[in-house]
Amino acid sequence: MKDHVVSFLMASILVVASNSQSSVILFRPAAGDGSFGNYRNLPPGCGNRILAEYQDGFSYGLQGGPTPNITAQYNTGSMPNIRTWDNGFGNLTNVVTTGGDGALFEYDLIADSGFKVQLVSFDMATWVPDTPQAVINSLSVQDGQGTSLFYQTNVFIPGTGHFHFAFTNVAASVLRIMFDATDVDADDVGMTDVIISQIPAVQILSINQRTNNINIKWLAIAGQTNVVQGASTLGGNFTNISPQLIIQGNGVTQTNWIDVGAVTNSTKRFYRINYAP
Repeated sequence: MKDHVVSFLMASILVVASNSQSSVILFRPAAGDGSFGNYRNLPPGCGNRILAEYQDGFSYGLQGGPTPNITAQYNTGSMPNIRTWDNGFGNLTNVVTTGGDGALFEYDLIADSGFKVQLVSFDMATWVPDTPQAVINSLSVQDGQGTSLFYQTNVFIPGTGHFHFAFTNVAASVLRIMFDATDVDADDVGMTDVIISQIPAVQILSINQRTNNINIKWLAIAGQTNVVQGASTLGGNFTNISPQLIIQGNGVTQTNWIDVGAVTNSTKRFYRINYAP
Protein backbone atom coordinates (compact mmCIF):
# COMPACT_ATOMS: atom_id res chain seq x y z
CA MET A 1 0.00 0.00 0.00
CA LYS A 2 1.25 3.51 -0.76
CA ASP A 3 2.23 5.76 2.11
CA HIS A 4 -0.55 8.24 2.73
CA VAL A 5 -0.23 11.68 4.33
CA VAL A 6 -3.29 13.61 5.48
CA SER A 7 -3.37 17.23 6.67
CA PHE A 8 -5.89 20.06 6.73
CA LEU A 9 -6.31 23.83 6.40
CA MET A 10 -9.05 25.72 8.20
CA ALA A 11 -11.43 27.59 5.91
CA SER A 12 -11.04 31.30 5.39
CA ILE A 13 -13.70 31.95 2.75
CA LEU A 14 -17.10 32.97 4.05
CA VAL A 15 -20.49 33.78 2.61
CA VAL A 16 -22.67 36.70 3.59
CA ALA A 17 -24.99 36.02 6.50
CA SER A 18 -28.66 36.80 6.47
CA ASN A 19 -29.60 40.26 7.72
CA SER A 20 -31.98 38.53 10.17
CA GLN A 21 -28.88 37.40 12.11
CA SER A 22 -27.20 40.79 12.18
CA SER A 23 -26.80 43.85 14.39
CA VAL A 24 -27.23 47.39 13.10
CA ILE A 25 -24.90 50.08 14.42
CA LEU A 26 -27.05 53.23 14.33
CA PHE A 27 -24.65 55.78 15.89
CA ARG A 28 -27.58 56.98 17.95
CA PRO A 29 -27.83 57.46 21.73
CA ALA A 30 -30.02 55.20 23.80
CA ALA A 31 -32.38 58.10 24.55
CA GLY A 32 -34.89 57.46 21.76
CA ASP A 33 -34.53 59.54 18.60
CA GLY A 34 -31.94 61.98 19.93
CA SER A 35 -28.40 62.57 18.73
CA PHE A 36 -24.96 63.02 20.22
CA GLY A 37 -24.83 66.55 18.83
CA ASN A 38 -23.20 67.94 15.73
CA TYR A 39 -19.47 67.67 15.13
CA ARG A 40 -18.90 65.89 18.42
CA ASN A 41 -16.48 62.99 18.81
CA LEU A 42 -18.38 59.71 18.78
CA PRO A 43 -18.36 58.46 22.40
CA PRO A 44 -16.27 55.33 22.99
CA GLY A 45 -17.83 51.90 22.83
CA CYS A 46 -20.25 52.27 19.92
CA GLY A 47 -20.52 48.78 18.41
CA ASN A 48 -19.06 46.88 21.36
CA ARG A 49 -20.53 43.44 22.18
CA ILE A 50 -24.08 44.23 21.11
CA LEU A 51 -26.64 42.33 23.18
CA ALA A 52 -29.61 44.70 23.43
CA GLU A 53 -31.36 47.48 21.54
CA TYR A 54 -30.33 49.98 24.23
CA GLN A 55 -26.92 49.34 25.72
CA ASP A 56 -24.10 51.39 27.24
CA GLY A 57 -25.65 54.66 26.06
CA PHE A 58 -26.20 53.56 22.43
CA SER A 59 -29.14 52.38 20.32
CA TYR A 60 -28.82 49.36 18.03
CA GLY A 61 -30.95 47.40 15.62
CA LEU A 62 -31.24 43.73 16.54
CA GLN A 63 -32.78 41.95 13.57
CA GLY A 64 -32.82 38.48 15.04
CA GLY A 65 -29.44 38.19 16.72
CA PRO A 66 -26.79 40.06 18.72
CA THR A 67 -23.04 40.29 18.08
CA PRO A 68 -21.54 39.81 21.56
CA ASN A 69 -18.11 38.76 20.26
CA ILE A 70 -17.38 41.93 18.25
CA THR A 71 -15.81 45.16 19.50
CA ALA A 72 -15.27 48.48 17.72
CA GLN A 73 -12.19 50.68 17.67
CA TYR A 74 -11.97 54.34 16.63
CA ASN A 75 -10.76 57.74 17.86
CA THR A 76 -7.69 56.14 19.43
CA GLY A 77 -3.96 56.30 18.86
CA SER A 78 -3.11 57.51 15.38
CA MET A 79 -6.61 56.80 14.05
CA PRO A 80 -8.49 59.83 12.67
CA ASN A 81 -11.35 61.13 14.79
CA ILE A 82 -14.91 60.15 13.97
CA ARG A 83 -17.57 62.78 14.63
CA THR A 84 -21.35 62.72 14.72
CA TRP A 85 -24.05 64.71 12.96
CA ASP A 86 -27.80 64.51 13.45
CA ASN A 87 -29.30 65.09 9.98
CA GLY A 88 -28.91 66.84 6.64
CA PHE A 89 -26.91 64.00 5.02
CA GLY A 90 -29.38 63.00 2.33
CA ASN A 91 -32.28 61.34 4.09
CA LEU A 92 -30.06 59.75 6.73
CA THR A 93 -29.98 60.59 10.43
CA ASN A 94 -27.27 60.12 13.04
CA VAL A 95 -24.33 59.76 10.71
CA VAL A 96 -20.62 59.62 11.47
CA THR A 97 -18.07 61.52 9.45
CA THR A 98 -14.41 62.53 9.59
CA GLY A 99 -12.86 64.90 12.08
CA GLY A 100 -12.06 67.58 9.50
CA ASP A 101 -11.93 68.52 5.82
CA GLY A 102 -8.50 66.97 5.25
CA ALA A 103 -9.02 63.85 7.37
CA LEU A 104 -9.55 60.22 6.44
CA PHE A 105 -12.28 58.01 7.92
CA GLU A 106 -11.63 54.74 9.72
CA TYR A 107 -13.91 52.57 11.87
CA ASP A 108 -12.57 49.15 12.91
CA LEU A 109 -14.44 46.04 13.98
CA ILE A 110 -12.57 43.30 15.87
CA ALA A 111 -13.77 39.75 16.52
CA ASP A 112 -12.88 37.63 19.53
CA SER A 113 -10.68 34.59 19.00
CA GLY A 114 -12.64 31.86 17.23
CA PHE A 115 -14.94 34.31 15.42
CA LYS A 116 -14.98 36.45 12.32
CA VAL A 117 -16.82 39.72 11.81
CA GLN A 118 -18.73 40.00 8.57
CA LEU A 119 -19.76 43.29 7.00
CA VAL A 120 -23.24 43.11 5.48
CA SER A 121 -23.90 46.72 4.45
CA PHE A 122 -23.90 50.43 5.32
CA ASP A 123 -25.44 53.66 3.98
CA MET A 124 -23.72 56.85 2.86
CA ALA A 125 -24.76 60.35 1.76
CA THR A 126 -23.40 63.89 1.58
CA TRP A 127 -24.35 66.95 3.62
CA VAL A 128 -26.68 68.70 1.20
CA PRO A 129 -26.20 72.36 2.24
CA ASP A 130 -22.51 72.30 1.27
CA THR A 131 -22.07 69.26 -0.96
CA PRO A 132 -25.20 68.23 -2.90
CA GLN A 133 -23.29 65.19 -4.18
CA ALA A 134 -19.69 64.03 -4.37
CA VAL A 135 -17.28 61.64 -6.05
CA ILE A 136 -14.80 60.66 -3.35
CA ASN A 137 -11.28 59.29 -3.86
CA SER A 138 -11.87 55.81 -2.45
CA LEU A 139 -13.90 53.50 -0.25
CA SER A 140 -12.35 50.34 1.15
CA VAL A 141 -12.71 47.54 3.66
CA GLN A 142 -9.44 45.98 4.81
CA ASP A 143 -8.57 43.07 7.04
CA GLY A 144 -6.16 43.33 9.94
CA GLN A 145 -3.15 42.82 7.65
CA GLY A 146 -4.17 45.68 5.38
CA THR A 147 -5.44 43.46 2.56
CA SER A 148 -8.36 45.06 0.72
CA LEU A 149 -11.45 42.86 0.83
CA PHE A 150 -13.36 45.63 -0.97
CA TYR A 151 -11.84 48.58 -2.77
CA GLN A 152 -13.40 51.15 -5.08
CA THR A 153 -12.13 54.45 -6.43
CA ASN A 154 -14.08 57.48 -7.66
CA VAL A 155 -17.08 56.55 -5.56
CA PHE A 156 -20.28 58.49 -6.15
CA ILE A 157 -22.03 59.58 -2.93
CA PRO A 158 -25.45 61.23 -3.37
CA GLY A 159 -26.99 64.06 -1.39
CA THR A 160 -30.53 63.08 -2.36
CA GLY A 161 -31.63 59.98 -0.49
CA HIS A 162 -28.57 57.83 0.14
CA PHE A 163 -26.53 55.00 -1.38
CA HIS A 164 -26.76 51.55 0.16
CA PHE A 165 -23.50 49.59 -0.05
CA ALA A 166 -24.02 45.82 0.29
CA PHE A 167 -21.16 43.34 0.56
CA THR A 168 -20.56 39.68 -0.20
CA ASN A 169 -17.80 37.56 1.36
CA VAL A 170 -16.31 40.47 3.34
CA ALA A 171 -15.32 38.82 6.61
CA ALA A 172 -12.17 38.58 8.73
CA SER A 173 -11.03 38.65 12.33
CA VAL A 174 -10.52 42.42 11.91
CA LEU A 175 -12.34 44.69 9.45
CA ARG A 176 -11.33 48.30 8.81
CA ILE A 177 -14.00 50.43 7.13
CA MET A 178 -12.21 53.36 5.49
CA PHE A 179 -12.93 56.15 3.05
CA ASP A 180 -10.93 59.00 1.59
CA ALA A 181 -13.02 62.07 0.79
CA THR A 182 -10.16 64.55 0.95
CA ASP A 183 -10.85 65.57 -2.66
CA VAL A 184 -14.04 67.24 -1.36
CA ASP A 185 -15.00 68.57 2.08
CA ALA A 186 -14.30 65.26 3.82
CA ASP A 187 -16.60 65.97 6.75
CA ASP A 188 -19.47 66.50 4.29
CA VAL A 189 -19.52 62.74 3.60
CA GLY A 190 -21.28 60.60 6.20
CA MET A 191 -22.07 56.98 7.00
CA THR A 192 -24.60 55.19 9.19
CA ASP A 193 -26.58 51.95 9.66
CA VAL A 194 -23.55 49.66 9.59
CA ILE A 195 -24.88 46.10 9.59
CA ILE A 196 -22.54 43.37 10.84
CA SER A 197 -22.70 39.67 11.64
CA GLN A 198 -20.42 37.46 13.69
CA ILE A 199 -19.51 34.01 12.42
CA PRO A 200 -17.71 31.27 14.33
CA ALA A 201 -14.57 30.27 12.47
CA VAL A 202 -14.79 26.80 10.98
CA GLN A 203 -12.72 24.40 13.09
CA ILE A 204 -11.67 20.95 11.95
CA LEU A 205 -11.75 18.72 15.02
CA SER A 206 -10.20 15.51 13.70
CA ILE A 207 -9.11 13.61 10.59
CA ASN A 208 -9.06 9.85 11.10
CA GLN A 209 -8.37 6.90 8.84
CA ARG A 210 -11.04 4.21 8.59
CA THR A 211 -9.61 1.36 6.49
CA ASN A 212 -9.20 3.00 3.08
CA ASN A 213 -11.36 5.99 3.93
CA ILE A 214 -10.71 9.29 5.72
CA ASN A 215 -13.28 10.68 8.18
CA ILE A 216 -13.20 14.48 8.60
CA LYS A 217 -15.05 15.98 11.57
CA TRP A 218 -15.50 19.74 12.11
CA LEU A 219 -17.51 22.39 13.94
CA ALA A 220 -20.05 24.03 11.67
CA ILE A 221 -22.96 26.47 11.81
CA ALA A 222 -26.44 24.93 11.53
CA GLY A 223 -28.34 26.11 8.48
CA GLN A 224 -25.20 26.93 6.48
CA THR A 225 -23.96 24.88 3.54
CA ASN A 226 -20.40 23.55 3.71
CA VAL A 227 -18.23 21.77 1.19
CA VAL A 228 -15.04 19.78 1.81
CA GLN A 229 -12.16 20.74 -0.46
CA GLY A 230 -8.90 18.95 -1.09
CA ALA A 231 -5.50 19.65 -2.66
CA SER A 232 -2.30 17.67 -3.13
CA THR A 233 -0.17 20.48 -1.67
CA LEU A 234 -0.85 23.11 0.98
CA GLY A 235 -0.44 25.92 -1.55
CA GLY A 236 -2.12 24.00 -4.34
CA ASN A 237 -5.47 24.37 -6.06
CA PHE A 238 -8.23 23.32 -3.65
CA THR A 239 -11.22 21.76 -5.39
CA ASN A 240 -14.53 20.45 -4.11
CA ILE A 241 -14.37 16.76 -3.21
CA SER A 242 -17.69 16.53 -1.37
CA PRO A 243 -21.20 17.49 -2.41
CA GLN A 244 -22.75 20.56 -0.81
CA LEU A 245 -23.52 19.60 2.79
CA ILE A 246 -26.44 21.37 4.50
CA ILE A 247 -25.60 21.51 8.21
CA GLN A 248 -28.41 20.23 10.43
CA GLY A 249 -29.13 21.08 14.07
CA ASN A 250 -28.99 24.38 15.95
CA GLY A 251 -26.22 26.92 16.45
CA VAL A 252 -22.64 25.65 16.35
CA THR A 253 -22.66 21.89 15.86
CA GLN A 254 -20.38 19.01 14.95
CA THR A 255 -20.61 17.35 11.56
CA ASN A 256 -18.50 14.99 9.47
CA TRP A 257 -17.90 13.68 5.97
CA ILE A 258 -16.07 10.55 4.79
CA ASP A 259 -13.63 10.76 1.90
CA VAL A 260 -14.21 7.28 0.50
CA GLY A 261 -11.12 5.56 -0.91
CA ALA A 262 -8.81 8.47 -0.10
CA VAL A 263 -6.07 6.24 1.31
CA THR A 264 -5.69 4.25 -1.89
CA ASN A 265 -6.57 7.02 -4.34
CA SER A 266 -4.13 9.72 -3.18
CA THR A 267 -0.58 9.79 -1.88
CA LYS A 268 -1.17 13.08 -0.09
CA ARG A 269 -4.21 15.27 0.48
CA PHE A 270 -4.73 18.52 2.37
CA TYR A 271 -8.28 19.30 3.48
CA ARG A 272 -10.18 22.46 4.21
CA ILE A 273 -13.84 23.30 4.81
CA ASN A 274 -15.42 26.03 2.74
CA TYR A 275 -18.78 27.76 2.89
CA ALA A 276 -20.97 27.28 -0.17
CA PRO A 277 -23.43 29.91 -1.42
